[in-house]
Amino acid sequence: MLIICIASVFIGCKKEDEETTNCCNGGSGAVPELYYEVEIDGVPILFEAGENYFESIAVADCCTNAGQELQSSVLQSTLDSTINQGGYKILKHFTNAPSSCSDLGTMFSLGTQSFGNSNTGVDGVVVYYIDFSGTLWASDLGVAIQPNSSVEITELSNNNSSGSEKITTLTVNCKLYDDSGNSLDLTNGTIRSYSLQCSHL
Repeated sequence: MLIICIASVFIGCKKEDEETTNCCNGGSGAVPELYYEVEIDGVPILFEAGENYFESIAVADCCTNAGQELQSSVLQSTLDSTINQGGYKILKHFTNAPSSCSDLGTMFSLGTQSFGNSNTGVDGVVVYYIDFSGTLWASDLGVAIQPNSSVEITELSNNNSSGSEKITTLTVNCKLYDDSGNSLDLTNGTIRSYSLQCSHL
């Protein structure tokens, strides 16, 4: 019932032309088309930057697990970032702490990716979704088993606007879990977002 309600809010959203006026990523001006578009248990969900006060951001977090860098790409509401959010994280251990953006850039590569786990320190991609009630669903929660799942980076281009170094498109089909052991099927997922944040270096 909850997911159906979410869908009713966002079902009217459609991706417009490749360039759209963005209300939430640094003010006015044209920005790339950025979105989190998936099906959750068969129900379509769309969060699109510049629509309904949504924004795309890239976030960096150093040393989450003994030298493991974390890069997050997020689609979230500027009105309330605790609900209706989606994105992914990329985790990678470095023997030596990254000192440049090119070092961190090695975390992003075109092609098939492996699923990671931020709880156990396994490198790879973590996909997540926060629903209307604020419940976090992620590929690395619960049993974190990913049978017949796939995740791939299909686009990696330079970003000419503020907020990040790259724009990345990620396609995904996977299972999401909550902390109570429940699961959801995420299918036909495409996440196009700002990526590679280096401002903390």
